[in-house]
Amino acid sequence: MQTSVSQIFSKTGEILKTRSGGLFGLWATFFAAQIVLMVGLVAVIGVSTFAGASADGSPFGFGGGMILGIIVMYLVILLIASAQNASLTAMASPLQRISFGDALNAGVRSALPMLGVIVLLLIGYFVCALVAGLVFGVVATLGKPIAVLLGLLLIPAVIYLACRLCVINAVVAVDGVGNPVTAIARGWAMTRGHVSTILGAVLLFLVGTVVLGGLLFYSYFTSMMAAATMGQPPSAGGSLLTILAFFVYSIAVSIVGAALFAVIHGELSDTSAARTTEVFG
Repeated sequence: MQTSVSQIFSKTGEILKTRSGGLFGLWATFFAAQIVLMVGLVAVIGVSTFAGASADGSPFGFGGGMILGIIVMYLVILLIASAQNASLTAMASPLQRISFGDALNAGVRSALPMLGVIVLLLIGYFVCALVAGLVFGVVATLGKPIAVLLGLLLIPAVIYLACRLCVINAVVAVDGVGNPVTAIARGWAMTRGHVSTILGAVLLFLVGTVVLGGLLFYSYFTSMMAAATMGQPPSAGGSLLTILAFFVYSIAVSIVGAALFAVIHGELSDTSAARTTEVFG
């Protein structure tokens, strides 16, 4: 299917116009769940850690319990973030119009498969990093300029891989692919031949987010400098308003980003059937 950057942004705008309420509701639901679970986990970890340390009187019991608690906490955060992003993608997909509850369920169902995808990609990253480190070690003996040039060549390679893998979340959440390996393969197949379009859309999105974030920071920075010039502390109300503005900004970036990649997946969806089995071509 042929698509374009303008077409992707046009459809993203339509999605945001008609589904923004549901998208914000999903974001707020998972955010509230994250807060509740984090408070509960901190309480449980604190009690169990001190209980374990008190039982044997060893400081190692405290440290071990704390480390285990932190690992569990980060795992829960990762699962909730995966579920949230998947639910937003399911709600924003132009391939379907589902209810709030169905999008919520799609996010919950997608959490574990996406965790598997993340683990596989991390394994691939560490393997590639190890190989790259060995290559750099050999190349460095030939001269620093050659090593720098090789490092610069890795940048477009990383960008290319990111574009080829950017629809995996939508493959899991929208297409219902629960096998992480199959999800990676299908996402790779769908994006073949569309890297330049995907890159153009993502770059425009990133430029927009950076510009908007920069304007917010500049506004706050100038107000602080003006107050400092007058020998006054920054306004508490202004600081609170800035924090609120950045909070709203982060919500908007999450929702718009999920909608953008959902639309990219929708635009490329009819290529998947013919290419799913052609992996890593």
